[in-house]
Amino acid sequence: MKHLWPDMKLDRSFAQYFQDEYPNDKGPNREYFFNILNTVYPEYLEKVLAHAAKERYSKSMKDGKNHAIKATDEWY
Repeated sequence: MKHLWPDMKLDRSFAQYFQDEYPNDKGPNREYFFNILNTVYPEYLEKVLAHAAKERYSKSMKDGKNHAIKATDEWY
């Protein structure tokens, strides 16, 4: 959300649902933010979530952290 908020707060259709200012380094409530984003731009949110999932998956695979559970001979 911290990367989306700076751009989205400039969008009039979206920003009308939020207060004008927030304390430094703060933004709106995360759940509220994504609920509004889903209401105003559902297709965009779907693309953002797909991109985030793809990035997380590819990064975890590059790092060798595929979160697989490996059974040892002792476990069997």
